[in-house]
Amino acid sequence: MNQRHIILIVFILLGVGFSFLDRVNNGAIRTSLDGTLGPDRAQMALLSYILFIGVYAGFEIRGFFQPVPAAARPPSPGRTRRRGSFERQYREAIYGRYRDLLATGVQNQQNTLEQEHIFEPPFLSLTDAQPGPTDPAKDYAAALQSIWQHLAIPPRRLLPSFFRPESQHRHFVILGMPGGGKSTLLQHIALTFVRRQHLTFNPPIRELMPILLVLRDHLDAIKANPQVDIAQLITVFARSRLDLTAASASWFTSHLRDGSCIVLLDGLDEIADAQDRKLMAAWVQAQLGRWNNNYVVITSRPHGYVNNPLNGVRILTVEPFTAPQVESFVRKWYPLCSVPPAILLVVHLMRAAF
Repeated sequence: MNQRHIILIVFILLGVGFSFLDRVNNGAIRTSLDGTLGPDRAQMALLSYILFIGVYAGFEIRGFFQPVPAAARPPSPGRTRRRGSFERQYREAIYGRYRDLLATGVQNQQNTLEQEHIFEPPFLSLTDAQPGPTDPAKDYAAALQSIWQHLAIPPRRLLPSFFRPESQHRHFVILGMPGGGKSTLLQHIALTFVRRQHLTFNPPIRELMPILLVLRDHLDAIKANPQVDIAQLITVFARSRLDLTAASASWFTSHLRDGSCIVLLDGLDEIADAQDRKLMAAWVQAQLGRWNNNYVVITSRPHGYVNNPLNGVRILTVEPFTAPQVESFVRKWYPLCSVPPAILLVVHLMRAAF
């Protein structure tokens, strides 16, 4: 049960309660309403109330029983309908840039390491989660969730769009050790949206435009102009790194203003100078305030975040792989690499142990 279901139940209970009290009082409430609004208006108000509940319930039932579509393919002009040409180009450019996994030190000349074939989503936990008094181990396991469960992005619906989560539930900092998969997780989120894989969720979540920035790459621009915003930075990135000459800050600003973006900021702590890290944290905090109606996910190492914390965010921690996750990763990795699976399994078990 979610927020929308609770709202629907409240409206239904109000109608049932009104009918019950009217019957108990021998129609006194209906008579009073007729006297206040007039018989015709009172009847119209009652019919409108019933129609509202019916339409609301119809949307929810339709979403609940909606079949899960087949997995989305890489976006292409033929498959993307009613979308501007630049949006199609942007989605295809993001897909082309982040689809391949950069596996340093792996000799693989025959196969391309695509993220969708290898990536194993890590579990994340809220740092403020308290263990239960009865069974801490069980409660701890229950607190481990995927990034999508923590984001809790609602499906796109006509009426429930008014009931969006508060800003502190849309802004997240993911803490994890070096090599823990933080950057890959942000790329996974971006690829999920540009490849329409969010439509395979049940129910499908609302459409969001991913904006992925590696913060250290934009330090000079932020130092030169601390007032520069996300839309300007992603525009420069799109033109210089994605070869999208048609990119404009106004296009990204429009999406940010509508709250239809998920902003992914990688490496808050990956700035060598302490003063520069402080400047970067202040800039990120300003962007959270300016575009607070968008989803924002920031990554950092734990020690680098302690001295430059952010306000109004939820802190998530990358947890070590569980045994089933290790096995799943090894099974996906082995067919694409020349490394024996037994060696990979030993390496990951040793890493988890230490």
